[in-house]
Amino acid sequence: MEGWDLFKSSRLTLKSNPALFELFQSPIRLITHPDYYRKMTGLIADCYSKKALGHHYYRMMSDNLQQLTKTRGSERKELKIWVQVYRSYLTLEYIFQRGLLPPLSVWELLDSVSMDQGMKNRITRIFKAKQMEECISNNESENNLSLIEGKSLSIKNEITRLHQGKNMEMELNELIWAILE
Repeated sequence: MEGWDLFKSSRLTLKSNPALFELFQSPIRLITHPDYYRKMTGLIADCYSKKALGHHYYRMMSDNLQQLTKTRGSERKELKIWVQVYRSYLTLEYIFQRGLLPPLSVWELLDSVSMDQGMKNRITRIFKAKQMEECISNNESENNLSLIEGKSLSIKNEITRLHQGKNMEMELNELIWAILE
């Protein structure tokens, strides 16, 4: 269970907080005030910093890649980490290619991002293996690791070109006061 007050969520929105972004992108609606939900979703879509999200998902991808070296021998955990690596990778590619905020569904991301068929097949294999609770071979894991590490530097450089976002402080203040009335 998660909960934030209006003032904290506003501060997080100003910083383009990824957790708040994912909360509003989720198909599960945890926010019941329809006006607040609609206006916040609009503000996030219009003003969020794609650069801040890019840095977040890049860190997530890098941290998970580092975790892979520590999980040797635990195939189930390794597969879960691969899903997070590829989810972060696809999220970044979606932002780069479309210039829009990404969906949360890994399958929607996979369908929406342009890439070579070999890469798409590798990612699909990982996602399906995770769904079916299967394991992947060490050889497959090593191939995935070298492939994604090879893309890491170009991804980091691409993040610097992403949009910084817009200041939305005035709109957030108006929204909070309208809700509190």
